Amino acid sequence: MRISSGYQFDTYARNVAQSEQRYVEAQRAVVTGRRLNSLRDDPFGTTRSLTMRSLRSAAEQYSKNLDTAKSVLGANDSALADVYGVLRDAYQVALRGANGTSDQPTHQSMARQIADLQRRLLELGNTKSPTGNYLFAGQNSAAKPFSLDPSDGPTPPGGTALPTGGSIVYSGDSLPVLVETGPGEALSVSVDAGPLFSEAYRRLDQIRLHLENGDLASLGGDDLREIQASMDAVNTARASVGSRLQQVEERRATLQRRIDDLTKDLSDVEEVDLTEAVQRFKVAETAYQAALTVAAQGFKLSLMDFIQG
Repeated sequence: MRISSGYQFDTYARNVAQSEQRYVEAQRAVVTGRRLNSLRDDPFGTTRSLTMRSLRSAAEQYSKNLDTAKSVLGANDSALADVYGVLRDAYQVALRGANGTSDQPTHQSMARQIADLQRRLLELGNTKSPTGNYLFAGQNSAAKPFSLDPSDGPTPPGGTALPTGGSIVYSGDSLPVLVETGPGEALSVSVDAGPLFSEAYRRLDQIRLHLENGDLASLGGDDLREIQASMDAVNTARASVGSRLQQVEERRATLQRRIDDLTKDLSDVEEVDLTEAVQRFKVAETAYQAALTVAAQGFKLSLMDFIQG
């Protein structure tokens, strides 16, 4: 059976085209360092690549969320530490006032110190988080959470710059501010601070009033016990924040390991071993050159041979 010249031409052309395609693909792998440059390179590998990229992207977003959580929780801890400092200073003032050795002008001066501490406590209650929202407002974080109660009346002239019986109004809420840290997982980054600040402020005001009135028995009794209770409440809140900060660090470490593993797996799927890629390129190049040589020899058939075929 005689093979026609036309069939031979088609065979030579097809062999050259196939060899050229393998040569180009091998060359592209060497140049780009990637094994997957199009879906047809490896449909299964491409699907795996897309899946792992999606998983890595999600893990990276969770990691960013945890960075935000760490920042906000850190701000909570710093503000609460300052609150504790305010209460500690108030405790020391009350203790000095209760010792009975100070005269009334000195007690009035101490009352003004307490008033300054009340103002400082109010400022701390309205601290803003690194995200620009009010730290202690719960989910109602766009509005200033603490303000003086207007029902207490105007500030008396020449007084302590706080109305008698001064108290504060809380405009926030007790709903937790949650940060998504994983699939179906969320961590609260807020502190239910309304009762804590309101009670601490009220207790400071009692100390102020008792200093102004020279009520040393109350200063040395209930006032010291109550301000200590507020200090304990602040420490409890800080312990909760510290525990959550530790959770953040643990989850960040877990996510980073996951990201590193996915990055390595992606590299295994998408990237080539350069030594092997160069070897495949040389083999493909040799095969391509051979196909061209064979085709060139075959194409030397005369036009008459082609017509007779």
